[in-house]
Amino acid sequence: LLTVVLARTMTRPLSEMTRAVEEFPDGDSVRLPLDAGGEIGVLARAFERMVAESRDKTTALQHEKDIFQSIMNAMAEAVLLIDRDGEIIYENPAALALRTPPSGRIGPSWVGSVETFLPDGVTPVTPDQRPGHRALRGEPVDRFDMVVRVRDSDKLVYVSGNARPIRDADGTVRGAVVVFSDVSELRETERRLHQAQK
Repeated sequence: LLTVVLARTMTRPLSEMTRAVEEFPDGDSVRLPLDAGGEIGVLARAFERMVAESRDKTTALQHEKDIFQSIMNAMAEAVLLIDRDGEIIYENPAALALRTPPSGRIGPSWVGSVETFLPDGVTPVTPDQRPGHRALRGEPVDRFDMVVRVRDSDKLVYVSGNARPIRDADGTVRGAVVVFSDVSELRETERRLHQAQK
């Protein structure tokens, strides 16, 4: 009888600890045997601290993500984040609007949605000239003017692009951020002024 009681006394906290570890990833409230003695009690209290720290960090990360998202949503400029392989991994609503044709039927990707040209509107911008690709090579880019033509439409947008490499702690380029400002109105004003001067 003593052996059975002793076994239950030891296995119950261990079972509670196992259940708490299994429930932790699901975000359920974790019930720990905090009043258990010995090593199980020490382990339970340490796990409780780890759970609290993990939840605090998750809350802080979510808060930072919400701030980032609200800033990106409020920006008038188109913002693209590019990974080190040249793939666009994020575009803000302004970037999405830039490549949306009047029909509203948007392409699945930035590259598949637009063609880019030099300011003359005729000469294509080669991949190695694009601000994002240049930033991936470690080059900062300022005020690179080009014309964005949305495929399968007559929508043209004059943009000025800026890009910067994103580096890790060792200085290795891990990606790039590109910001396009719509300068179509400025171009149209310049064109009218030029016409008036003629």
